[in-house]
Amino acid sequence: MLANLQDTGFPPENLYLEFTKDCRLIDIVRLKEIVETLRQYNIKVILDDFGSGFDSLGFLKDLAVDSI
Repeated sequence: MLANLQDTGFPPENLYLEFTKDCRLIDIVRLKEIVETLRQYNIKVILDDFGSGFDSLGFLKDLAVDSI
C-alpha cells in the first residue's frame, strides 16, 4: 500500500484507513505495530462499528485511532 501511495503521488494525509471492530481478533501487539506504521506516514486510522457489540474501552486505550 505504501508503495502505491508513492507511485501515485496521493498525499497520505488524505487517506483514511478504516478498521472494523473485528480487527481486535488480530494479536493486539501486531495491530498496534500496523497502526503506528500507518500513523508515521500520516495515514488516518478509523475504527468502525465500535459499540455495536461487546467492545472494550481498554481496546481503544491500547489502539491509538484518529476517529470512531
